[in-house]
Amino acid sequence: MTGILPRTRDPLVRIGALAAIGGPLLYAAVVGVTGYLTPGYDPLTQWISELGATGALYADLFNVLGPGIFGLLSVVFAAGFWRALKGGPLAFAAAALVTIAGIAGILEGVFPCDPGCIPVTMTGSLHLTLGLVPLLGMLAAMEIFAFIVRKDPGWPRFFAFSHIMVTLTIIFALAFSSGALFDGLYQRVMIGAILVWVMAVGVRMWRL
Repeated sequence: MTGILPRTRDPLVRIGALAAIGGPLLYAAVVGVTGYLTPGYDPLTQWISELGATGALYADLFNVLGPGIFGLLSVVFAAGFWRALKGGPLAFAAAALVTIAGIAGILEGVFPCDPGCIPVTMTGSLHLTLGLVPLLGMLAAMEIFAFIVRKDPGWPRFFAFSHIMVTLTIIFALAFSSGALFDGLYQRVMIGAILVWVMAVGVRMWRL
């Protein structure tokens, strides 16, 4: 197939690409809309998970459409991601890490944080623990991916791009973990770097 944006012939890669593009857009929209509609919510200083915290005004909407659907789409992306990398143990490892990250994201919606994301209940503590899984899993998947495609002409510049996104994520993860005033901003940049990487990979998968 020809054209400005030729489509891959593999249905699994195509579906995975759509999930990779649509998932981050949906997540960003849900965070933005629920944050805007929640009275007094400050995205610069408050965590994203506070939008789905116990007792939050739009908690159910956020937890289902945010971490829930996004986590599910991440699992779909992982399947196409593995196929796009043409299999092999490293590709399987990267896809498995994305899958684990997606499942952990779903569980974050099932076990919301306590108000203010201050761990009081077991559910709230579990939410915070689960939050580490997608972060660490995606960082590892991005590094493995970078190694796989380092000399692959089908993935031009993705070696350097992946390292840039990993570095940016780590920098803002450290800033976020420091308990600084602008935790909300740092968390958004941290997660945003990962989402940009996912979308970029999805676009490239669509064009393979």
